[in-house]
This record gives sequence, C-alpha cells and structure tokens, in this order.
Amino acid sequence: MNVDFNNKTFLRLSAERDIKPESDSANKLRSNGDGATNIIQKFLNKADYESNLVENQLLDYLNIIMEPDASFDRVLVQQYVNDKWEVFLEEKEKGKISLSDSGSGLKTIILILSFILLIPEFENKVLDSYIFAFEELENNLHPALQRRLFKFLSDFVIENNINAFITTHSNVPIDMFNINKDAQIYHVLHDGKTSNVDIVKTYVELSFPIF
Repeated sequence: MNVDFNNKTFLRLSAERDIKPESDSANKLRSNGDGATNIIQKFLNKADYESNLVENQLLDYLNIIMEPDASFDRVLVQQYVNDKWEVFLEEKEKGKISLSDSGSGLKTIILILSFILLIPEFENKVLDSYIFAFEELENNLHPALQRRLFKFLSDFVIENNINAFITTHSNVPIDMFNINKDAQIYHVLHDGKTSNVDIVKTYVELSFPIF
C-alpha cells in the first residue's frame, strides 16, 4: 500500500478521548476530543456553518452504525447557566439524553463522525487532503457494534478515496480487514528503544494484535 503524505494534514483520534460540556471558545478539535462540543454547537448555531452536516448527515451516519441497538431522532445542543454547551441526542423511547450521561462508545462514534465530516468543513479543506489515524476504536464497543463501525469506516474511506490508519488489539477489525483488498495489516513491536513494523501476510501472523 503506497500512501502519498505530501501536502496532507494528519488527524489523530487518540485512545484516551472524551466529549465534555464546553464554553463557546475553542476553535480546534483535538485528538483527545477537546473542542468537539464547541464545534458541533457552532455548526448548529452559527450562520457561517452548514447545520445540515450535523442535523442530517452526522445523524444518518450515527444511526447506520448504532442501529438496531439505538436509533436517534435528533442531535441538538443547549447551554447551561454556567455558559457551557452540552450535546444532546433525542431518542423516541428515552427522550433527550446528554452526552455527559452517555457511554464512551457512543462518544467515540460521534468523535469519528466529527473528524471526517466537520473538521474538513470547519477548516475549509477538501476531505482527501487529510490522512486520518484512529486509535483503539474498539474500546467499550461490543463486537457487533465494532463490526458495523469498521464496515462503515471501510466503506467511507473507499468511497471518498482517502487514507486512514487504525491501531487495534481487537480481533474484529483484524478478521474483517485481512480479506479486504483495500486494506493492509501491519504488526508493530516496540522493544523499549525502537519500533519494528512488519507486513502481516499469513493466518498465524493475523492472530496477533496489530495495526
């Protein structure tokens, strides 16, 4: 797999991540999730941004990944008396739920969608000018949800002709991508001083945690 890094912007979502209430100040979505609430509320509240990206596209992709475990009717933001904004999801049977009261798996999915949908628009860049790196997306996701998430990412990457790197210790994406002609699996080992990267080619090699 040959990847041209020239003139590309590298975006990384780290394994340690969260979405929290935020003031209307941050203008960057960081690798740990800081800035996510504020960017979402800008798209929903500020006339300079396209609200449809959150109200429709992000919501549609979220439901593609989450269903049948959950199905959301609306994404919205509201401001607390302390001036901090909170992201809420509306679900028919449960009503309005704040992300602060939601699991980290749901937050991870919303962060991924914010990276691939909102950041390019927010930074006024084309999608294929980015290279995405997602760390340990499987954290706190059950296997069925992992499969839906990784299938969505695979389809999105191929459809939009972009590159993404994923690190994982889960057999779910390893099993999925070892038969995907558009994916390449690497085994990374660190001896405390240096890292060694090998292309994984055999079934035995595929049984090791990788990427």
